[in-house]
Amino acid sequence: TGLSIALIGLAGLLPALTILALGVRRIHFPRPAKWPTTWRRVTVALVSGATSAILFAMIFELLLDFIVQAGLHVTSFNLGDPNAPIPNNARVLLYMFLLVSVIAPLVEESVKPLAVIAIIGRINSAAEAFILGLACGIGFDLIETSGYISMGYRNWVDVAIERSSAGLLHGFGAAMTALGWYFLTHKKSLAHRRVLIGLGCILYAILQHAIWNGSFVFQLLPAPVGPYLDQGKIMLGNYPVSASLLIYLVETILMLTFFLYITGKLSGRKRSTKTSSPSPLPQQDRGMQQQYPAQPGTPPRQLNPLPVR
Repeated sequence: TGLSIALIGLAGLLPALTILALGVRRIHFPRPAKWPTTWRRVTVALVSGATSAILFAMIFELLLDFIVQAGLHVTSFNLGDPNAPIPNNARVLLYMFLLVSVIAPLVEESVKPLAVIAIIGRINSAAEAFILGLACGIGFDLIETSGYISMGYRNWVDVAIERSSAGLLHGFGAAMTALGWYFLTHKKSLAHRRVLIGLGCILYAILQHAIWNGSFVFQLLPAPVGPYLDQGKIMLGNYPVSASLLIYLVETILMLTFFLYITGKLSGRKRSTKTSSPSPLPQQDRGMQQQYPAQPGTPPRQLNPLPVR
């Protein structure tokens, strides 16, 4: 029992920390480059995502959940159970969709990077905003994962598969929201379309979360797709996993691809490769080179020789 608990905990927590390490390493490029932020700010962001962001998300989601339940007259559905089946009642299904695909993305993507938004005026670069937002999202995911593990996950393999993608979802979403706020509040951050790109970053985080949470609708498709995704199994060696993971696997690959693209842009990898190539001589130096051509075997003439002592 003790070993199982340890494996479940590690399978839920280590993937999220790996995503944080990957993002930091890709942005901190090349290795001798100056860090875009400080460990103190990263720690504050990580703790904020695991404490205040969780608290605010619970409060706002609870209030909005109560409003939606009262409006749809739904009282007998527990959304917090990770093993709960998809409901058949149309009203309950609508309630579930509104809660997971509308309320949760709007609330969580707004509150996760609050620590970054609070000090957005002191953020020095887009890379720093992204890293701090990523730390906020990872802190949020660590607490959410711990809560889901305590509510009925059966073994560490399920936890490792499902929560690895959730860590990328929460971390990348909060990072994009923080990046959007940086562009909106720093007039010199971008030369063109600064407001449009800033709003686009925030909208991307919300839509990414909404699509991820709403992917359960694929299991409601007509046969054979819907029933297969709902009840089918895929064998990983001798271990069976739900066929619905195929949907989340595709979404995870797309998220990871865009994550690598954004971190590559923020790291300035193209700029570093350009600066490493030899630059041409300035116009004045080229003129001097033409005026005084080098003669092999003849030392250059010194116009004003220093006195010999």
